[in-house]
Amino acid sequence: MMKKIFASLLSFLFIASFACTCFADSGKPPWFPDDLESFEDFHDENAPRVVDNADVLTDDEEAVLLEKIRDITDRTGFDLVIYTTPTSYDYGSDRALLARDFYQFNGYGYDEEYSGSVFMICFEEGNRGWESQGCGRVREYFTEENINALDDYIDSDMRNGDYYEAMLTYTDKLSELYSTGTLVYDEDNTVFNIGFSAVIAVIIAAIVARVLYSGMKKVKTATNADLYIVPGSEHIRVSKDHFLYIHTRRELRQEDNDGGGSTFSSGSSSGGRSFSGGGRSF
Repeated sequence: MMKKIFASLLSFLFIASFACTCFADSGKPPWFPDDLESFEDFHDENAPRVVDNADVLTDDEEAVLLEKIRDITDRTGFDLVIYTTPTSYDYGSDRALLARDFYQFNGYGYDEEYSGSVFMICFEEGNRGWESQGCGRVREYFTEENINALDDYIDSDMRNGDYYEAMLTYTDKLSELYSTGTLVYDEDNTVFNIGFSAVIAVIIAAIVARVLYSGMKKVKTATNADLYIVPGSEHIRVSKDHFLYIHTRRELRQEDNDGGGSTFSSGSSSGGRSFSGGGRSF
């Protein structure tokens, strides 16, 4: 009886292992259509507009981002979804296609052209990067120049691991892009703002120091230190330092290499819908 139970258990484990292996080999995300040929486009108004599968955001941060997204969509009529993923599935280095497929196969996009965009961050080891892919009427805004400027604004925060700050800046600059039609990265103005903030901080510190100093009790200047020495209390001893050895440790310092700008492309999703956009590795 025990032999039969043991044999059945082994058979079950073998079948389960085979099924898991097949699923892993397929490498398709859970939202990818089972039958791509018969897939039909659809709108899902209730689909989440912040999908944090990489778990880099708190609930409060997601709530703030959702409010910003609502403001953009209500004002422009363009959809927007922020998507983080710990894996690129079987898409490999083609993160642009992954972002496009996520947008199409999950029902994002407004109007008959499915106008909107997806901002995706992939955290897969050795394949970390972000993508902005626009569909429908958004494609006219997602030019190479605008995408590069958009990425310039978030580049520093992304590389420093300040992903929430990068997302806040991203939504603000995307809103600016929709309002003006163009986006230019003003590095001089960014440096000026940092310098201006530093100057203000120094001025405030000087004022506080002045106030504290003015409240101190004034004392007369002494010409010698005899009044502060107790007779017979001083003892001078000889002290020497002996140098023993020196130890030097050298380590290779890794340098960031962003390739000098964004990778821009116009192409289609696996479902045939047209997109344009780009991104960077980090």
